[in-house]
Amino acid sequence: MCFLVFIQLQIISQDYFYKVNKVETNSVYYQSIYFYQSIFTITSNICQFRECGTVSELDLLGNIKWSLELPNTDVAPHSSSIYNDTLYVAGNYSPGDGITILHKISLDGVLQKSYLYSDPRKKINRSLILDLSRFKDKFIITGQGFTDEKSKGIIISIDSLMQLDTILIDTTLEISTVWDNFIGPDSLLTCFYYQVNEFWPNQVRRIIKYDAGFNQVWSYTSDTLGVNTSYPYGTVLRDGRVAFVDFRPGWPTGLNALRCLDTITKQNSWMYSYPFIQSWVRKLRSVKQLRNGDIICTGEYTTKATVPRIEGSPYMMRLDINGNLLWEHAYVEIAPDGEDKGGNLWDVIELDNGDLMAVGFVTNNNKWDPLIIRTDHRGCMDGGSTNCPTVRIIDLSSGAEDEISAHNNKKISIYPNPTAIGLFNVDVAKYSDGDDVVCAVYNIYGQQIHTQNIYQKTTMVEIPNATSGLYLVQIFVNNKTFYTEKLILR
Repeated sequence: MCFLVFIQLQIISQDYFYKVNKVETNSVYYQSIYFYQSIFTITSNICQFRECGTVSELDLLGNIKWSLELPNTDVAPHSSSIYNDTLYVAGNYSPGDGITILHKISLDGVLQKSYLYSDPRKKINRSLILDLSRFKDKFIITGQGFTDEKSKGIIISIDSLMQLDTILIDTTLEISTVWDNFIGPDSLLTCFYYQVNEFWPNQVRRIIKYDAGFNQVWSYTSDTLGVNTSYPYGTVLRDGRVAFVDFRPGWPTGLNALRCLDTITKQNSWMYSYPFIQSWVRKLRSVKQLRNGDIICTGEYTTKATVPRIEGSPYMMRLDINGNLLWEHAYVEIAPDGEDKGGNLWDVIELDNGDLMAVGFVTNNNKWDPLIIRTDHRGCMDGGSTNCPTVRIIDLSSGAEDEISAHNNKKISIYPNPTAIGLFNVDVAKYSDGDDVVCAVYNIYGQQIHTQNIYQKTTMVEIPNATSGLYLVQIFVNNKTFYTEKLILR
């Protein structure tokens, strides 16, 4: 028994990865749920030319244990929930305008029953389901409904008998969507509204808290803006404050901000805004609070001022409870032409030991392939090594999973990366003195521009006549390639 426990702890604490599942059509991991050491993912894809969903169980190494296809179901980033050891997945029924579908699935992947709901008053002729949660004794489905072709935020409640209980349609005269909802420590339903007004101010974000009878008991409207392309994903912190995605008024439209609101004063407790750097874009797709109180966000990272030009890559950032940035990481997959493939992270879960597992997609030949990333609590995939750059370059065409595995097992590291002066260190601390270790540097055209024998545990390498750009560094041990990493010279 002790031996089995030891093996499990080794797996949980040491295996970090970046895994892309190649598919024929667009597919994206939207949501992940961690439930008693089981991991479930919700995937949006195309099945026989129609939108469909898939629910899967993964192991701690990101391998699929089972999958269940949900035909005619358009799922969304937060449209699943576990209640009473049963998985519930909501979505838009396709084909069927204004019809919501809710699946009841056992945790071993058996579809038990599916339910269809529509507005009996026929006011909602089309809908977009975005979120599912459990509130008191009801399931709450929120999103967007179209009444007379005008978008309105909607709240749908399903009672304990799985019957339609209530449909609430936003009563404002403006365009709105309930983009996210959360059941907080105050036992209230907190809904995050995206609102676009016809006249100035035409961009606001609203937060409304509802009691069990769906009465509004608290509300807030954000600063008014002329342009605000952020989507108000949010959460209620354990101390009652609300953290949600918004824009800093007057800030460039490509930069999201994270706002923490004091619900008593309705003033900012703090606001994390990215520095205004030309060509930067940060888009946040999820906001969660971790066990120690830190806040974790996932989304998309863009910067066109560096080489390679990153047009949008999977991204995570972590802040403390006071809004101080602890770290941010972009995971950039490089295509054979040297350009990044692009991607996004839609959700993240925290494992029992503090590791993070995030899901999303990466582009491949103009389509989306589902992506799973597992890191340590620092967002790193380097097994505790000091080499944990903000931008992690992944090159699957030369075997990134092998690269990461070799890095974990052999403890080779290259740092700093990016580097500003053409100098970097090679750390080969795990190899014996008798090993023949060589470092080779290649330019983006594949030409070898420098080689150097590594005789010490840590050796400084200088790229001759270095200019800013992207390089490939390979470490050979006893004439075999053991490690490959992209190096950015700023």
